[in-house]
Amino acid sequence: MGSNKTAASRIGINIFGTTLLVYGGIGGIAAVGSIVHAANIQAVIPTTIVGQELRVIAAVVLGGASITGGRGTVIGTVFGVILFAILANSLTLLKISSYWYDVFTGSIIIGSIVVNALQELRQRKNIIRVKVAE
Repeated sequence: MGSNKTAASRIGINIFGTTLLVYGGIGGIAAVGSIVHAANIQAVIPTTIVGQELRVIAAVVLGGASITGGRGTVIGTVFGVILFAILANSLTLLKISSYWYDVFTGSIIIGSIVVNALQELRQRKNIIRVKVAE
């Protein structure tokens, strides 16, 4: 659907069905991930991943997803997760304290948002506006 639901419905995309399919698919993926996580640690602890939201957002934004919505790919997110894992491992190998992980994560998010905003400004600047005589 992109960022324009009106345009998507005008070309014949079923908005309700697509939204239901997407959220249902994400729910299924979350269920599989939960089962894999529970099998990995052999216990079900509801608060295991609490506080990891910042790292998830950083990985997705690093993968190229737009904070304003409408852009981003699954492959980009996978690359973002891989790059973030490499960064976290590098910080560990460099013996940097774990307290600094959130500082690096926040820096990545801020840097990605700035780059994204600059790209959007450049795209808006390059739009050719045509005045039509009435």
